Amino acid sequence: GFGDVPHHLVHLILTRVVEMDLLDPDTLLLFLETDVSSIDFSSLSSSRRMSFSTSSLLRLGTCTTLRELKLSECESVTTDVLRAVLDGCSRLTTLHVDGCFLLSDRSFEDINRAGLLQRSSLTSLNLAS
Repeated sequence: GFGDVPHHLVHLILTRVVEMDLLDPDTLLLFLETDVSSIDFSSLSSSRRMSFSTSSLLRLGTCTTLRELKLSECESVTTDVLRAVLDGCSRLTTLHVDGCFLLSDRSFEDINRAGLLQRSSLTSLNLAS
């Protein structure tokens, strides 16, 4: 992990790892153990985004400090991933899931029926493709 590394430096490292297209499922786990507040998968290359399985994305739900998550065009985002994120990331205010083709109207109906949107802290939800 990052041990005693100050939060702002962890955030800068994560931002740089994403910019350099080096984020992978194993590296993501290291960051989820810190107080990371923002993750932007949308700036990763298509091939790098494809390296994230549904099971690795489900782990995002354990990141209680996450405030902004951009999963745009991630092919492994399912209703279960969306549910885990909304249920586990209580501080999340911004979520981008545009271009996630495994999500459908039914996905959002299920999430809504479960009351996850109402209980969330979301102020911005991007669904447009």
